[in-house]
Amino acid sequence: MAEYTRLVGSTSPRLSGDYHRDHDHDADAFEHDNLAFHDTELDEKQKPLSTVVIKEGTSASDLDTDPEDNLDVEKQHQQRQEERSSPVPKWKQYKTYSSLMKSWCIAALPTFCQPGGLRRKGQLRPTAWLDALRGYAAWIVFHYHCFNSYSPSWRRQPFISFFWAGPGMVALFFVISGYVLSYSLLKQMRRRQSTAMLESLASSSFRRYIRLYASSVVATMFPLMLVRLRLYNGAGSLHVPTFFGQVGDWLYNNLYFINPFADIRGWYHQGTIDSKYLGTLWTIPVEFRGSMILFGFCAAVCKLTTPWRMGLTWLIIILSYVWNTVFVAEFLFGMFVADVSLSRNPDLVRRQPLPTTHTAPAGTTRDRVDRWVEKSTRRQKALRIARNVGYVLLFILGVFFLGQPDGVDLGVWGNFPWQFLKSFIPPYYGNGSEYYFYLSMGGFFLLLALDSLPILQLPLNWGFSQYVGELSFGIYALHPPLTFAFFRDRMEPWRAKHLGDSPLAFIPGYILMTLLVFITADYFTRLDKKVVKGGRWLQSKLFRTWDD
Repeated sequence: MAEYTRLVGSTSPRLSGDYHRDHDHDADAFEHDNLAFHDTELDEKQKPLSTVVIKEGTSASDLDTDPEDNLDVEKQHQQRQEERSSPVPKWKQYKTYSSLMKSWCIAALPTFCQPGGLRRKGQLRPTAWLDALRGYAAWIVFHYHCFNSYSPSWRRQPFISFFWAGPGMVALFFVISGYVLSYSLLKQMRRRQSTAMLESLASSSFRRYIRLYASSVVATMFPLMLVRLRLYNGAGSLHVPTFFGQVGDWLYNNLYFINPFADIRGWYHQGTIDSKYLGTLWTIPVEFRGSMILFGFCAAVCKLTTPWRMGLTWLIIILSYVWNTVFVAEFLFGMFVADVSLSRNPDLVRRQPLPTTHTAPAGTTRDRVDRWVEKSTRRQKALRIARNVGYVLLFILGVFFLGQPDGVDLGVWGNFPWQFLKSFIPPYYGNGSEYYFYLSMGGFFLLLALDSLPILQLPLNWGFSQYVGELSFGIYALHPPLTFAFFRDRMEPWRAKHLGDSPLAFIPGYILMTLLVFITADYFTRLDKKVVKGGRWLQSKLFRTWDD
């Protein structure tokens, strides 16, 4: 027997039992599933609830003849207004407050500790795998800084060195940025949408400075707190005796750091301007300069055809290597991969054309048509296999280049092939710039292979991978002070004393350190989203609409 529970004067019946657990509650009534209704628990001022049990077989006309429910429209509306304006009973308030407290406590946990926190949310964007790739690259930079004082021979082996390739991941960052920043602009070029192109360029250029530098300033607040707690002192000169003196030093350093016109020559050996509170932010001025160059280049080539645009892109890439400005080549590498991706997937730019039917020429027999189709299918399959094998080899080559050793020694391979490869680097590449000559190529090879083989993107689309990508900037920016404050100054002495120097002895400290970095990056990302939202809000307030 199906039973319904109805409030007297309510306009719609409520299903009791299991139905409540699968449907939303009435926000005005503040009713809950696991709460029993008793007349004795109601406030004296509230009208008692009556329960009407409706048996199966009861028709709608029988219900309409009920004298208690047969109210006109005005009375029903008036009663609903009174229910909304009447005070909520205390027992319901307690239930509501406890639910709110529970939701607040869950929201305060790191995302990976929340129920379903690592579950993939909604439909992924076509470029979502790039976010995960950036996140894993930031994780590798954390490896590099966490264990750069521990360099056993097994870390220098071919391909294993990739997982400690901090400088290689910086090159990969810039290639990814070139792809992401140019992707929508290239789509608008192909659609010949000049108005949308101008809107995107203006919006991206306006918000890029806020996105990079405002987030960086927020990130420097964390080491500022560690300095005041005497847990971190940077290179040994950050601590100031007084609180206001410390804040003044932090403000002055940030004012110096956020200069967008600063000279970035020497960026390849950290000779560029950076923050003394967060040394990893030396990449931000390079990122901003490369972004502006990319936007300007997109504006310059937006009216060109695709072949001419790609050709000019490669010309500037080659000249960037000649001029020893490899970071420009890295951004343009990313733009080229995005252009190739859109050429490979024209349905992302325009509507997919209707399928066409191939009509056999007059006079041909059915057998000839079948042989022609079979031969064409075999040829396409062979070309697809050869192309996929080529992209797999390109992926391996990218991993190999990004794992370039500091010198020429590559473990079991000895000096081969890096001694041979480095002989092709121009002699005027010096002071560390020669190190990025092949790293930039490795980032390009890896990104092109991943973009060309969707099967390689599958791990990057997992829920955990997307979560790592969401934390990418927090992991990259905040791990150095955590490494110095907790890992090197506290965990490492304890490990050396109690566990020794075997590779397994580093695992407990690494696990704890990784959890600490992820938790810190999780909370920072919540602040970082506010910065992004603030940039959009500022744009909405300052931008005005142009008449066509």
